[in-house]
Amino acid sequence: MIQALFIDSTVINKSNVADINMLIKVLKIFKSQNVCVGIVSTNKVDVERAKTLIPEELIDIAISGEEVYGKGSNLIRKFKGGPDRISIPASKLGIKENRILYIGDDKFDYLSAIHSGAFFLFATWTGRKIDSTFTAQTVQKPEGIWGFSSHFLMHKPRWAYSLDMPHEKSKLRALMNSNTRGTNSILFVCDPPDNTFRLREVLKDHKPIRVANRPAMDVLFWHAIASARLEGLLPPRCLVTVYASSKPGKVNPTINSFMKVGSKAFGTFFYNDMFVRSVEVRPTHELRLARIPVDIDHQTDSVHLNPEYIDKIKGQTIVVFDDFHTSGSSLEWARNLLISAGAEEVILIAIGKFGAEQAFHQIRSPNIGVKITPFMHKSYGKSAFSLRSSLMRFDNSVSSILQRSFGQLLKGLPYW
Repeated sequence: MIQALFIDSTVINKSNVADINMLIKVLKIFKSQNVCVGIVSTNKVDVERAKTLIPEELIDIAISGEEVYGKGSNLIRKFKGGPDRISIPASKLGIKENRILYIGDDKFDYLSAIHSGAFFLFATWTGRKIDSTFTAQTVQKPEGIWGFSSHFLMHKPRWAYSLDMPHEKSKLRALMNSNTRGTNSILFVCDPPDNTFRLREVLKDHKPIRVANRPAMDVLFWHAIASARLEGLLPPRCLVTVYASSKPGKVNPTINSFMKVGSKAFGTFFYNDMFVRSVEVRPTHELRLARIPVDIDHQTDSVHLNPEYIDKIKGQTIVVFDDFHTSGSSLEWARNLLISAGAEEVILIAIGKFGAEQAFHQIRSPNIGVKITPFMHKSYGKSAFSLRSSLMRFDNSVSSILQRSFGQLLKGLPYW
């Protein structure tokens, strides 16, 4: 969960009396959850004015660029749109930037947040409009800060499945179990006429399901991306991509549409063509439903990396999204390709996980003498890779958290 809430002084100073009173109530809720509160600004006079509007006992830190660098210093520009606006007060509180939510109302506030790795909400109640040059989650009223945070930022990272692979320079996470049959089938509430849905319906069938008139997939992705940022798996300026579709030239439309917007809100770079499907294959889930054996060569012999990214991948953290994880052959091949191409670390994130609750991930490694050519199509064959099974950690509380989140959102209520 987040540990600090920073507010730009302008948001406070431009609020009317009713909004100030509501903001104070919201800050009291955050303080009751042991969340620190800070006020930041470029100019000291703006901080001092904001401090007169918020009870002193609610403020843990109040700081301006003038106090940090000295009035008139050229370095003050680092406090306006730069990471210092978040990083310096965060350091004084002993809190990491990825555990901070920043509330602002202009482009420079947004830039400070994404450059530092903090979460950001744009306060529209001050009368300012979002600049067309950036993308941010908005809140119309102060109570919306708690509403949004209670669902997405006030929980520990929500992963039903997780596996750390330090030897492979990788981490694997899956948001939830996706069983669709029997007593383990997980249902979520949504808007009419469907009223309930299963994860497969939005990820595989691409049904336009909504909850409180917002796409259901947006809710799931916010839970996943917020969890990744809170855990430190989504650092600022990292590269984000989506695994190749089964058809050449296609990408998962659901993941693609959200990440094109979501990546900008988090200050990451999204590339939907990093993986190239050079040979069309049947989707893995279709083969498994037909009880046709699926091995690693289903991926290795049909997917490679786009040569345009040779220089971009080296030394970088790459985050790969996929819709589902079953045995993990798609994500394993993504990992092998990226590490072979020089990536420093690979984060693998699936929204759903098929199979038993206590599940294994099949780690694949090239055998001695096998050379992966990451940017070229090549037929390796299944015998080119050895297999090692590793048990994924399972958290059975996640599905209940997500189900309650959907239920409360449908009612227009905070999580608590």
